[in-house]
Amino acid sequence: MFRHAWWLAPLIGIIGLLSYFLFFYQFPVLRDTALLNVAIVVFAAVLGVLGLFRRWAYSITSRKFAFLGGALVAVGCMALLLSYVFWTSYQLPDGEATWEADSAPALSLRSTAGETVAVGSGVGQRQLISFYRGYW
Repeated sequence: MFRHAWWLAPLIGIIGLLSYFLFFYQFPVLRDTALLNVAIVVFAAVLGVLGLFRRWAYSITSRKFAFLGGALVAVGCMALLLSYVFWTSYQLPDGEATWEADSAPALSLRSTAGETVAVGSGVGQRQLISFYRGYW
């Protein structure tokens, strides 16, 4: 199995990274925790590094670079996914992302209690609308 780690590890890592954004992001349980994708990219990184160490002494120079490249791609995919899921996606926007308007547009939204709330209904009151990804 470790003979094929130079191409199998980066393939699994790329699949684990891209499948989060293309498929698993649609499901809140898999989007917010991403445990399945984390397991996939960690497996790919471990496979790449173990394949590199196991085959390093027995391979010719050109194969060493193939194993090194495969391990680097797999570890890079793991680093990208972990940094996005556990750091970048939790960053709140800065103060310039909000603005104050004189009047609210005609808009009605459903609250978490299931009631329909019209945005313009609170005339004379300040209202804050926050479209938040949520972590529940």
